[in-house]
Amino acid sequence: MNSERALGTRTVFENDAAYVWAPFASRFPYETHVIPKGHAPSFEGDPGADSPEAAAALSAALRALKARLGDFSFNMILHTRPYLEAGPYHWHWEISTRLARVAGFERATDMYINAVPPETAAKELRAAFSKIVIAEEA
Repeated sequence: MNSERALGTRTVFENDAAYVWAPFASRFPYETHVIPKGHAPSFEGDPGADSPEAAAALSAALRALKARLGDFSFNMILHTRPYLEAGPYHWHWEISTRLARVAGFERATDMYINAVPPETAAKELRAAFSKIVIAEEA
């Protein structure tokens, strides 16, 4: 995450609690992840998971997507360490848009064709979110 933040090209939004980005090798157009800055393996074990700042980061991601895409279908997945499983893990939210269809190639190879590079998606989502903030301040 630190190298992604330093690079900045796939960053969408960041606050004290979380980092929102379009991950490298995204499977779907405008796929977005919300990752807490504090390390915790599971959502339920993270005392900051339900903080106003964490909620603001998730809200920022969804609002930027809506501003850029309008009303859209999506899946939101909470990735958390499996119950009773040890080992390192960092919980996070994944927002996968349903703009593209998973077809034969994807199903046969488990490789995905994404027509929107994550760098482009992040740039467009940053611009969309900036417009929201400016409109709210006016």
